[in-house]
Amino acid sequence: MEDAERKPAAPPQPPPESRYVLTGDGTIELESPALRRWNLIRQIVLSTVPLVFGLAFLVLLAHEVRRDALEIARIEVPARLVEAGLTPEVVARRLGDHLERAARPARAESAMRPSTEIAGAQPDISVPVAGLSLRAVAGMVRDMLDLPQREISGEILLLEDKLSIRLRVSGHGEVADLGGFAPGEVEAMLAAAAPEAWRVLQPQVYAWHIAETVDDQEEVRRRLAALRGERTAADSVAYLTGQSLLRSGLPEEALGIFQALTRTRPDYAQGWYGSALALHALERCEPALAMLRRAVALHGRTVWTHLFEARLLSCLERYEEAAREIAAGRRLDGENVQARALEIELLGRLGRHREAVAAAEAWQAERPELAESGQALAAARAAAR
Repeated sequence: MEDAERKPAAPPQPPPESRYVLTGDGTIELESPALRRWNLIRQIVLSTVPLVFGLAFLVLLAHEVRRDALEIARIEVPARLVEAGLTPEVVARRLGDHLERAARPARAESAMRPSTEIAGAQPDISVPVAGLSLRAVAGMVRDMLDLPQREISGEILLLEDKLSIRLRVSGHGEVADLGGFAPGEVEAMLAAAAPEAWRVLQPQVYAWHIAETVDDQEEVRRRLAALRGERTAADSVAYLTGQSLLRSGLPEEALGIFQALTRTRPDYAQGWYGSALALHALERCEPALAMLRRAVALHGRTVWTHLFEARLLSCLERYEEAAREIAAGRRLDGENVQARALEIELLGRLGRHREAVAAAEAWQAERPELAESGQALAAARAAAR
């Protein structure tokens, strides 16, 4: 009975599978649990790393494909320039340099324009490199997907010992056809051609370049008028037209331009700033101060707005407030020449002549090459007598 009730014995379990590994010295040892875990981790890492690198490459490639790029293709040059070392690749790179320089006025702050102003991001200018690269692969992807790609191409011609250049921009055709340059004037020719490319690539950049580099104000206004159909540049064209009128000594006409701009675009800080400039030129400092503060409320403070407000407050004989504005401006840019000169002038107007002379002497000792430092010192000493 006891035997019948006795439960059958469990079948014997097979011994755990033993795993052996070959060690570095050629012997075979039993694999430990720790070594097994390490081998598993190593396998995971070795299988994951290529995947991570592949994903990273795809992300970089997608970014490169989407990037706002401007490629300077091969610029054909005559054999005479090639013999002088100006190969097509060299000329393309130099054209890229001049494109960058032509765009600087649109990126820089100044007394006439305290904030930078560009319609959208600047395109990344590049010259194709030989061989396989991420940029070259991105170009092939754009071609396969039929995505728009901006490209500058062209040629330099030598006829009767005179150079000429033609530039084309993809989607726009010929944008520049300039001639009459001597063989040694390649840099001047490229500098003259670069802004013409911006005229179709980014009209706002072209407008600022013309306004800041052309001295003949009638010519400036003529070229700006040709851009009035460009929607992305409309505000800049109006502002720069007013600025040109100011430079021509026509503040009333400039004020009309700026006031029309503030009516149509009340959120455009430059319109209010331009109104302040025109009113200051008309010696209407109180309303100019109000216009300036409207501009600051929209855009914020820069060293140039502090400097302009200090001048307006000085015009209103509010010298203590003007001095505080200059101090705030110099905290933003301690090397600004105009701010430092006005600071010394205001010290004199406040009757603090010793401080004015000491500040001017320190400035001249620091920057003896500046004419402004010598002028400030002479004025401070004359006022202290």
